[in-house]
Amino acid sequence: QNCDLFAARYGYRPRIHRGHWLVWPGHVDHARSLQDAGITLDANFTAGWGFKGGYVNGTGLPARFVDEDGRLLDVYEQSTISTDDGWLTPKGGRPAHTLAEAISRSCTMIDDAVDRYHTVYHPYFHPRPIKGGGAIPYPTRPWLDSVAAHARRRAIPYLDAEKWLDWNAARRSISLTSLDHAANQISCRLHAKAGAESITVLLPLPHGATGDHVVARHGRPYASHTLTIRAGETLDVTLSTAGA
Repeated sequence: QNCDLFAARYGYRPRIHRGHWLVWPGHVDHARSLQDAGITLDANFTAGWGFKGGYVNGTGLPARFVDEDGRLLDVYEQSTISTDDGWLTPKGGRPAHTLAEAISRSCTMIDDAVDRYHTVYHPYFHPRPIKGGGAIPYPTRPWLDSVAAHARRRAIPYLDAEKWLDWNAARRSISLTSLDHAANQISCRLHAKAGAESITVLLPLPHGATGDHVVARHGRPYASHTLTIRAGETLDVTLSTAGA
């Protein structure tokens, strides 16, 4: 009903949900209600009692809900990996961070998202404490500014939730249709139902391979770190290396 009223008033039907107070009745009951309302991405999962922050469902990427019978639901969960009130107060049963500690830990999380994990950095900041007020003991504007500046330094692209949802759907539509390996070479074939930009393909080095490697796309050398693939396209990727 709320989604219908929102669409009638603003001419837009929402696909992303964040609930205040992180209310979540049942195990998958709420996920089913979101699915029935046309919501395909929820952002309510975050650290709870005794856990200060991080990847609470094991990934920073959207994870699809599954019901008690093993059926996948058409709604994803995007974990929130840091919270302003959760970090700067002891509300989760852990000591509060100082503002300097929160800034340092956030910058480390950004670095890890770039250098160690194939993931996103997804915090939340309440609007009111940015200028000061509420339960948080000091304004969070310096923290937010530091996070934005560090993300720019690391060249992290900024995506709104709509674009992220579309990119995730396109990425998950890509399937591996073949994988072959020979001496000093591994080849794979990918097929995309939907087009996507900046796709990363991780290929293992052939056993015993050392030295430089060359990546080929449809048989031609390809120097870029990411791929763009069109809807309906079949893509051949080959990795060749020096011998052992």
